[in-house]
Amino acid sequence: MTGILWLDDSDVEVTKKIRDAARCYQVKLGEPATLCYANPSDVPEAMRVGQMVVEPRMNIRPHHFLVGRANDAPPLREAA
Repeated sequence: MTGILWLDDSDVEVTKKIRDAARCYQVKLGEPATLCYANPSDVPEAMRVGQMVVEPRMNIRPHHFLVGRANDAPPLREAA
């Protein structure tokens, strides 16, 4: 996975944090995120947020969200 690491330790709902991270990813990279990894203390079990799969991973620190595109996700832009 290639993506951005988002930190949000505010008290807002975790799905809003993930949506904010995904919005930032799309603005910066021009395509939607398909995958998010989060600490199990934030996301105890796999779920979906919009079109994105969210999975708990022990190697992600609490309040951090690794948001991006899965390596096997089809490219959305044509190669130049």
